Amino acid sequence: LCELCGRGRDEAPRSCSQNQPASPTFGRTCPSASLPHRAAPDLSAVSSSSAIFGEDGILKSDLEAAPILYTQGGLGDPTGKTSVRQFYDGSNKKRSSISLGYIGIHNAMVALTGVEDWQSDSNFVALSHKILTRFSRKASEAQDDFVSYVSVYATPSESLCDRFARLDVQEFGSIEGVNDKGYYENSFHFPSDRHTDPISKIQFEAQYPSSSRGGFMHYVEAPNLHGNPDAFEAIWDTAFDKLCYFGINSPADSCFACGFKGEFNCDDQGYFCPSCNNRDEKKASVVRRLCGYLGSPMSRPVVHGKQEEINSRVKHL
Repeated sequence: LCELCGRGRDEAPRSCSQNQPASPTFGRTCPSASLPHRAAPDLSAVSSSSAIFGEDGILKSDLEAAPILYTQGGLGDPTGKTSVRQFYDGSNKKRSSISLGYIGIHNAMVALTGVEDWQSDSNFVALSHKILTRFSRKASEAQDDFVSYVSVYATPSESLCDRFARLDVQEFGSIEGVNDKGYYENSFHFPSDRHTDPISKIQFEAQYPSSSRGGFMHYVEAPNLHGNPDAFEAIWDTAFDKLCYFGINSPADSCFACGFKGEFNCDDQGYFCPSCNNRDEKKASVVRRLCGYLGSPMSRPVVHGKQEEINSRVKHL
């Protein structure tokens, strides 16, 4: 159901109009007034079917595909077991998890509200929680269809963040603040290109993990903090009290050609040393957080959308 224009999933396709009465919920007209609406499919069912396909593939896999788990005791006594499925019989069900992931809560909220700084409006924040609550409810309703525990995963989707944004531009055209940056934001994260301080970012994002039990991560961007241990400790103290999985991204690039240490620049051709313009991956070290893990994008480039997201990240102090 569109909270702004009132279009339901089962309604016939139609278009919003600028003359449509203001929404009783938010007191405004639909921000996507010029965009045609279509009857939306039940994407939760599509996701569930995909997860069933994935789980079934694992249950049918050969025991030697993961010997530590299946033949060497990782999932219990392997004696007499000839299939992976036998490890999930009876009381052993739900001993693993399978996740339904989501990205771009920020992009969805801009699409629904027309407001890019919706995070400052308590009604809009409540709507973002309503979206995730629905995800969680759908996951709970699907539990009986799986031998694994179905969870909701707050994913950065290092490749799909690019692909989904491109596909949506092809399907709906470029929509300012929604799909015009070349990528979708990481799960529930505060947008990468918006300025805020590290404590505020932590406090805002701390309200979302309870709806994403399949996994999540938080981080803040910082300059080199070697000379500012008090700031480092203050950030970590706040994160320790409010979060479960957290990192501080601080530049530590090195140029082996001129000896520069700091943060490399990046353009359409890739990373280069700001001191001597060195672009040789064999003569430099560049490390960036791609999503939950660190990567070396100078030697192993990422998809365009993820690189755009990395480049857009602002320092939070």
